Amino acid sequence: MEANDECVLPEIRLWRVAHAMHANIPRSVVRQPAVMEHRPENQVPGRRELLDLSLNILNLFVPPKRGAFDDVQPLKCFRGFCSAFAAQHHERFAREFIDALAETGGAIPSERIRRWIDAQRAARAALERAVPLDRESIAASA
Repeated sequence: MEANDECVLPEIRLWRVAHAMHANIPRSVVRQPAVMEHRPENQVPGRRELLDLSLNILNLFVPPKRGAFDDVQPLKCFRGFCSAFAAQHHERFAREFIDALAETGGAIPSERIRRWIDAQRAARAALERAVPLDRESIAASA
């Protein structure tokens, strides 16, 4: 399974206004940052804001699908639903992509994000082949 090609943006652009990070994507799961706050201009965005942004980006590329039980399974999240993939990988995505752009802003090519998503899925598939998952025993123990 490959990353969602429905996202037609050639790149995800990030920029700062005062302390807040903004992006050229809709915030499907977590709200937009406040437009006006009384903080020093040179303060970088908080960790939570960067994680929220990464969750929204991943949710754009791997959106939740009702009735799914794989990495597109919808999980209740703040405002709406995010995919299980976005919930599981947004911290790593923030470290590898968003943190470096927190002070200056910049752009992440969509194709690079798709390759990263595919690499995460391939790593998980390799792990599942090495250690088979017994879904029936997991369901029975719940």
